[in-house]
Amino acid sequence: MNFLSLLIFFIFSHQAIAIDCKEYRAQTTDLANCKGKSVHLTFDDGPNTTTTPKIIQTLKRQNVPATFFISTHQLEKGDLNKKKAILKDMNKSGFTIASHGHDHNCHDIRYDWKGNLEQGYTDDQRREQISKSVNLLNKFTDGKFKKQKNHLIRFPYGRGISPSEKEINKMIESGRHIRGSSYAQKLKFYRENSPAMSIASEYNLDHIGWNHDSQDSTSKFNRNNRDDYVSSIVKYMCLSYPKNLMSLFHDTRDINSLPSSLDQEKTVMDEIIEKAKCLGVEFKSMDDFLKGDLQAGIHTKSYNAAKKIEDVFDRLSLINSNNNPTCSELEEVSTIGQGSPCTSKYVGVLKHCEGTESYCIDGQWIKSKDVFKMVCLESFS
Repeated sequence: MNFLSLLIFFIFSHQAIAIDCKEYRAQTTDLANCKGKSVHLTFDDGPNTTTTPKIIQTLKRQNVPATFFISTHQLEKGDLNKKKAILKDMNKSGFTIASHGHDHNCHDIRYDWKGNLEQGYTDDQRREQISKSVNLLNKFTDGKFKKQKNHLIRFPYGRGISPSEKEINKMIESGRHIRGSSYAQKLKFYRENSPAMSIASEYNLDHIGWNHDSQDSTSKFNRNNRDDYVSSIVKYMCLSYPKNLMSLFHDTRDINSLPSSLDQEKTVMDEIIEKAKCLGVEFKSMDDFLKGDLQAGIHTKSYNAAKKIEDVFDRLSLINSNNNPTCSELEEVSTIGQGSPCTSKYVGVLKHCEGTESYCIDGQWIKSKDVFKMVCLESFS
């Protein structure tokens, strides 16, 4: 056997056979209508020195772009040289490297799955967390993190951009100024004025959410039912309502890097990608994905500080209009709690006025010191 024959034999003997799309489509007629669906793959919580390299190799083998949201506390333990090599490989291979914060804790209040309330970080803690994360990402990429086109963060649990209705109501109960009558209105206001996003904006970071959770971090799927896992993901990619899916996976979870049951030379993630491609799903880069029609909360841009200051002063200017009495002329305001409706037994509900210790803005009391913080961009809560 000559050298060329040996080379051809070596290449094909080490190249896993792709899924037969015609046969697969025939087996999944209920999923035949997947064309026009686009997906961007994201992986949280890494890097893991065992599983993350397998995911990277899968993505390169499939020629599929992805974003890795790095939990940077991972860059303070274990084999740091190997982890730096992993991040350098990500960058060299064209994948986006993003922040998942430093410690994996919530950036605003959160009810955990047991119903326990976590208060989340303060502004100072948020700033410390994000600063540490950005610095470590720059260190482990030799400064290439900050040179990327997209500067991105994903808050752990999504808290800081996508609170539940129960969590928003708790914020209001505790004195937070959030406008709106419906949950959708309150959520929109929150996303435009999030304290966590205010801090992230200091580092020019956009926030990326998700609208497809693979559930790889739950106990629902494991190595014994990996076929069910693949089927559930491909089915969701095809049949879900949103046309464009930001898919959430975890490169730290074994299930994604396990050998495929169809081909031991490939991973479960290989199988997911190949089957989705067979059905017409397009895997897009972050750049291309963000150009499409996105659900609210998927992409929250870094706040424009000048516009935020302008908005606050516009609201304060309403207080000085001739049509608004001063609160102190109507009743004692020092005993009224922040976040309470602005009411007077003499004239009823007040929309804007100035009291001895608080401002009434859009029907809610805000402490004078907190208005000052809003103007200074230290908090928009």
